[in-house]
Amino acid sequence: MIHHKTTDETPDDNDTHEGKFVRIAGGKIVTKFEGVEHTHRMAADAKVTRDGKPYKIEDLKRGNQLRITTRKHNKALAVEIECIQGAGIGPTQGTI
Repeated sequence: MIHHKTTDETPDDNDTHEGKFVRIAGGKIVTKFEGVEHTHRMAADAKVTRDGKPYKIEDLKRGNQLRITTRKHNKALAVEIECIQGAGIGPTQGTI
């Protein structure tokens, strides 16, 4: 089993990108930016916040604007997920 260490990293070791939340599937978070879907595995200890406060990943809604933080050396692993904007839409309504 591989463990991803996230505690001794510095902000300079991070990359971020933004996109609209699409779905959670199989331990991965899917976002969309400029019409292209991006998928990241979620670290077991991934920090999820909204308005600077802890937030449940299950409470995200399609269309929420997210900021995903990854490590520069592992851009496929989301270590922080920040809901930064939007009420989102229901799970089967509208398009993103």
